[in-house]
Amino acid sequence: MPTVPDGLHGAHLRSALVAAHGKAWLRNALDSGGLRPMWRGVVVETARLTDVWTRAAAALLTTDPRAVITLETAAALHGCTAVDTSKTHVLLPYGCGTQQPGRPGGAPRRLLRGRRRRPPAGLRVLCSERVAAELLCSSLPQDGIVVADEVLRRAGEHHELASAQILSRITRRADPRGTVRTRNVLDLASPRAESAQESRLRMILIQRGFPLPEVDFWVQDVTGRRVCRVDLAWPDVRIAVEYDGYEAHVGRGAADAARAEDLHSRGWIVIRVDKHDMRDLGRVVRELDEAFAERGYSWVRREMAGDAPDQGSHAVFAAHGEDLTRPNAGLAAQNAQLTRPSAKPPHRTRDSPGGVQDSRSALSRRGGCADRGRSRPAPPRPRPRRRGC
Repeated sequence: MPTVPDGLHGAHLRSALVAAHGKAWLRNALDSGGLRPMWRGVVVETARLTDVWTRAAAALLTTDPRAVITLETAAALHGCTAVDTSKTHVLLPYGCGTQQPGRPGGAPRRLLRGRRRRPPAGLRVLCSERVAAELLCSSLPQDGIVVADEVLRRAGEHHELASAQILSRITRRADPRGTVRTRNVLDLASPRAESAQESRLRMILIQRGFPLPEVDFWVQDVTGRRVCRVDLAWPDVRIAVEYDGYEAHVGRGAADAARAEDLHSRGWIVIRVDKHDMRDLGRVVRELDEAFAERGYSWVRREMAGDAPDQGSHAVFAAHGEDLTRPNAGLAAQNAQLTRPSAKPPHRTRDSPGGVQDSRSALSRRGGCADRGRSRPAPPRPRPRRRGC
């Protein structure tokens, strides 16, 4: 197999390889498996085919010289580990085109105009604040907050400045879609989140109607000494949620059990979540409801728009700690509780065997009026036109 020269992170232009080594050398390298076509006019080293840096370099080589890497691909190049890198995202200025990809693997995508860039390792990439603003506006809240948390965490003590820069990018964004929701999500971002799943879990719980939790909260004893740290906590009611990632908790079963027992002895209610619970948070939501009810805060949760239904209607705190789950909870609680509107009772018509029939079907069959089962009056007959003399 011929020796492949160094390219741009393992990506090469066909024309450059032909000019340097000839067509026979390139054909031999492709036949032997050392190189593989990625997009038209670009080949990459087979050993680095799935490398995000190699695919980004290949995308820039096959597009306009003014193109830049954006969205998930740019976030991965800036060090974000919680994004999907199976597709390569390229930002093109208006008026320039892309070459049609000759092989499968994902075509570069054309997005909005953008010129501010920061080149890491020879690649033209949008800055991290711009990337976070674009992802927050174009992704689901539980996915966008993962990137925002990681950008703020990487900023360290300058996280407030990074948050202000992201907000400035959102305000100056040419496309206004999603900017209002993005500002609210950015306010919920925290530099103390330690993993992507913790960030995603926190956002989902907020969407399910729970109060805003403290992130990475230190539990202290009566003397003020730090005892342990929990992922998500509501310290006023002493309720905590712990996400048990495999890598961070492998081989620590006994230590985690002893830690949970110590927190329980201190009056805390600890709910543990793992990767299997992230597929369906029904158990976690039920246990949180029971935990808050045990502390005297019973409510019917109200979910934010865009969240999956959770067998509940709306979120309203019970007046003066009254329990909304038991009958006759009090006039104030009954007035505060919101329920979903029930379906309209069917209208009675004379066509139905049982005397009751859906008004829509009655109207569709005979063109009648839905009120009181009476048929619609016939339209007036047109008056005859008078002929001229």
